Amino acid sequence: QGVDQGCFIKDEAIYLKMGDRDEEVIKTKELALRGKHNWENAQAAVIAALCAGATMKSIVSVLKSFRSEE
Repeated sequence: QGVDQGCFIKDEAIYLKMGDRDEEVIKTKELALRGKHNWENAQAAVIAALCAGATMKSIVSVLKSFRSEE
């Protein structure tokens, strides 16, 4: 399901909608953390990191490698 602005899941990928453009950020299977609840957390992290000035390249790199502490 799309959104007016922000992140959403479509076709097993996280997308970012800014303006009139939908950009695929990362495939959910590429996320280091598994589970749909982590897809939601990843969407929030994408938005927060962008607001803080991070590049999309660095955001994707972290999403691919981030592991939770157990």
